[in-house]
Amino acid sequence: MRADWRVEFTGRILLLGHGRDGWWTGTSLDIQQARSPVPWQNATTLQVATSALGALR
Repeated sequence: MRADWRVEFTGRILLLGHGRDGWWTGTSLDIQQARSPVPWQNATTLQVATSALGALR
């Protein structure tokens, strides 16, 4: 790990990165928690969608 990187646990996700960028590397949501904001989806769908939205930012 580089000296300018940091690891943060914010809520239920793990972010790894430095001051400018970060990566969402996982979630601890169970299926009911994942479906509560977006019915009929799963944790993988939310991870992919969040990564895509982050890339557009």
